[in-house]
Amino acid sequence: MNSRNRTELSWLIVITLVAGVIGLGYTMVLYSDYPGSSPPRGFFTGMLIGGSVTAFELFYSGRPIGRWLVHRPFPQYLLLKTVIMLAIIYLSMWFEYRYANGYVGAFMDDGFACPLLYQISEELRLSLPEIFQHHTLRKLWAFKYDSRLSGIPIHADFAAVNVNFWITPDEANLDSETGGLQVWDKEAPADWDFAKYNANESAMRGFLKESGARAVNVPHRQNRALIFNSDLFHETGDLNFRDGYENRRINITMLYGKRDDV
Repeated sequence: MNSRNRTELSWLIVITLVAGVIGLGYTMVLYSDYPGSSPPRGFFTGMLIGGSVTAFELFYSGRPIGRWLVHRPFPQYLLLKTVIMLAIIYLSMWFEYRYANGYVGAFMDDGFACPLLYQISEELRLSLPEIFQHHTLRKLWAFKYDSRLSGIPIHADFAAVNVNFWITPDEANLDSETGGLQVWDKEAPADWDFAKYNANESAMRGFLKESGARAVNVPHRQNRALIFNSDLFHETGDLNFRDGYENRRINITMLYGKRDDV
């Protein structure tokens, strides 16, 4: 390995590690109150973005645009590199991709913050005070699903009130009786922690079976909203949507209040 290659490899390692530290801090600051948050995931996501940008830059270092960037004075180079990485992060809304069933997520803390969504959330709260009471919006996200894979498995949420609505056109859904939510008529036990009522599927299904719980199927309809107690177990209904990116099921979830403040 010649000296130029060693220098390029060193830069790749340094920028990747720095980006990882930025991602770690980003996760710890924005998700410090989020149960189940994962600072290591923020670190490795930052490393992935930083390493990818640097590798792309080095690949093009022999071309005019690459030479122009690499040969900038160091402060300009660092500033440009930061701008490029931030652009990659913020030009995409659907960047949460860690889910086993192939769906992707967008979150309020990471750019999914359209003013219209806040308007909807506040008008809902003010229009239905007997339901929302003193609870305010705490979390907001959206998920986009593969047309043939399964959706979010059974769970309860860490809030007092759950609002869930769908925005995909009805023509995209090939089965009008599915594609929405299955909601059980039993709440998660008050003494269960987040890991148990949100991710321990065997414990949840065992509890529902023993307690004789019944599931209510709510089919997908565009702009249909469900408002329910976040302690109720629920999961995505069967998915059978048309092929094509524009036909993928999208749900938007708003969480109000805290589980222990009802």
